[in-house]
Parts: sequence; C-alpha cells; structure tokens
Amino acid sequence: MMTKFMLFGSIILAAFFLISIFYIRHRQSVIAANLSFSRSIRELKERQDSVLNALVYKNDALALSEFQAARDLLEKIPCASPERQAACAEIADKLDELGVKLRKVLPLNSTELNYFPSLASADAKLIKIKNKLIAYSDATSTLFVYDVMSRETATITTYPSISGFIGAGVPKENDYVLFLYNEKQLMQLNPTDLTTKLVDISLPPKASLASFVVYNRRLYTLDSKGSTIYRHDPIKLGFGQGVEWLTDKSISLTDSSDIAIDGDIFVSKDDGRIVKFTKGVSQPFSLLGLDPNLGAGARLFTYNDIPYLYILDSQNKRLAIFEKNGHLVSQLTNDSLKKPTGLVIDSAVKTVYLLDSGRLLKATLGQ
Repeated sequence: MMTKFMLFGSIILAAFFLISIFYIRHRQSVIAANLSFSRSIRELKERQDSVLNALVYKNDALALSEFQAARDLLEKIPCASPERQAACAEIADKLDELGVKLRKVLPLNSTELNYFPSLASADAKLIKIKNKLIAYSDATSTLFVYDVMSRETATITTYPSISGFIGAGVPKENDYVLFLYNEKQLMQLNPTDLTTKLVDISLPPKASLASFVVYNRRLYTLDSKGSTIYRHDPIKLGFGQGVEWLTDKSISLTDSSDIAIDGDIFVSKDDGRIVKFTKGVSQPFSLLGLDPNLGAGARLFTYNDIPYLYILDSQNKRLAIFEKNGHLVSQLTNDSLKKPTGLVIDSAVKTVYLLDSGRLLKATLGQ
C-alpha cells in the first residue's frame, strides 16, 4: 500500500510539475505577447506623430511612407481579444483621420449639363474650343457638341471611313480642333461652322499614336509603339515629317497613354507613373503624397499658363491636382462617379468639365 501510495503521489507531483511548467510558459508567452503588443501600439503612435510632423513641414513623401508603414503594422498585430480591440480601434480611427489629411480628399460637387446615351458605355473623351464642349470616342465617327453658353446640343457626322477617334487637341489660339483616328491620321474641325476636313501628317510606317498635343502651333505626337515623341511643324495641308523630339531613350513609353505640355512634356504610363521630359531628356519626377497610386490610362491636362498638373484617374474615380514639382494639392472625388474618362480644365473660370459614362458634368475648382 505504501508503494502504491508513493507511486500515486509521484504521479500527482509529476503532473503538478508539468502543469506548473506549462503555466509558467503560458504566462511567459502572454507577457511576451502583451509586451510585443504594447511595443507595436507605441510604434504606431510614434508613426502617427511622424505623419503629423511631416505634414506640418510639407514633406509629403515622408508622411505617406510613415502612414503606409503604420497601416501595414496595424494589419499585422493581433487585435481580436476584447482588451485589445479598444486600443486598435482608437489607432485605426486616428489613422483614418490622418489618411484624409494626407490624401487631401475634397468633394467634387458637380452638376450634370447633358447626357449622351450613345457614349454611356464607351471610353469617351472630351475637348473644349471656345464655348463648345465636344465629346468623342473610339467607337463612333460621330461627334457630340454641347454649347456651354446657349446650352444647345448638336451632333456632327464625319466620315464613313473613320471608325472612331483616339484623341483630340486644340491650339491656344482656339481656331481649330484636331482629332486623331486610325492611330496616325488627323481630321480638323472648324469651330465656327462645325465643318470638318482631313489633314496630312507624316509619320514612320510603324508608328502608332496614343495621344498628341498642339503647342506653339507645332504638333507633338506620342508614339507608344515606337516608344518616342515626335515634333511636327505646320505645313499648308497639315503637319510635316515628324522629327524625334525625344532624345533620351532611358524610359520606355510603350505602355504610355496620354501627353501634356507646358514647355516640358509630361507622359502618363499605365504602371501609374508620370514621367517628365525637358528638351527631349528625362527629368527626376514623382507624384508625392498620392494614395492609392494612379490606375492605368490616366488623362493629363496642363499648359504653360496653368500652375497645376491635372490628372484624371478613371480607375480610382478621382481628379488629382498636383503642383508641377509633384506635390499633391488635392484629390476631388464623388460617390456618384462611375467611370470618368473625359477631362477639360477651364482655368480662366476655375471650372472642370468631366465626361462620366455619357454624363457631361461641370464642377468648380477650389484653386
């Protein structure tokens, strides 16, 4: 009996010893987890302070970097237990507030001017000449006109050989509109009587234009297939042989979608970058403070007398406004936007016109 008792007691002591070891290890694990959680919360608060300081000193790049690091850290730390949920929720609320300040999001309070049913499902774009807004797309040869003064509408039937228009441009003199079709051919519109004619342009046989812009009467064309930019001088019947304006081939333009010019040239790329060239040579340039990154197919708008670079991001349903050094000024958006693809800025009256799934919208800019 004594042997059995001693054996039973040994088993109890061994079990107690094992339970004690497990308990101690569990307590150590809990303490370590709590310490790790406390360190993470402390780091999150430090990064929040860093974001605020960076915003005060207008260091948008640092503010965005610290904000993204804080957001990533919050996603990784365990917040499921009731005692941690309150701390995590408080941090998350403060990050949301910082995100609004950092992204500089403002409401786009727009009014609808007109609706073009034929363009509702098209990747349509917009151009303005004098008082006329002209909507077009690559799916139809018809142009849709809205007069902002008289509010009258009209349609222009062009040529049966044209399946649609890729891009359009207007010189500063406001005396004609150029439309690009078939990747390398041009049509000209007279804004006075709305008549059209085909004009000449000389390009390499394999060129495929994604966009163009008229500046100082010259034509600058973006050849996405050839990964270059051509400059064309005006001639009697249109524009002459394209001369390669781009001398720096260090940046590929094969995935580019739009071009804008103010003396320098800005090009939007489908990977979300905007690249800048001066006299044919690439320059250091990046968008600072933008979150999330640009989607593919961004539309650009600027000129030498306009202090900002305007970017229409169709995928993220916003109009982003930047200083020309890349610093974010504001982002304009609205829950009612569906797929904005057309952009015109009338800087003289601080007005933006958008084409959104067939809807012609007008909004006032705050700058």
